[in-house]
Amino acid sequence: MEMEVICSSLTIVRIIVTNKNVITINPAVPSLGKYGLSDRNYTARVTNYVVKDEILNKTLGEVGTGTTVYLPTQYKIKWWHSKAYKAWQMVRNHKMDSVKNALKEKRYK
Repeated sequence: MEMEVICSSLTIVRIIVTNKNVITINPAVPSLGKYGLSDRNYTARVTNYVVKDEILNKTLGEVGTGTTVYLPTQYKIKWWHSKAYKAWQMVRNHKMDSVKNALKEKRYK
């Protein structure tokens, strides 16, 4: 089974058009309607790996296409943190080092 690993919402659009299997990492929500598309006829498989409290998922919401697997937060956000510090922690959770560490923590290879 052929599968791609991507990080771009525009690439999700391309994958839906070509009906391919894909793994995404901390993806943004794709604007399918903007391109006159829908995922209703998409029969391949999308697995979205998202570090909890990363900035795109936290501010834009969950990608509706496929299955989302949440990985452990790497940079904790507490209620008493300032807005700026919370935003910085969310950006840090989005970075690839956080993804790698979260995958190791969950024992993914």
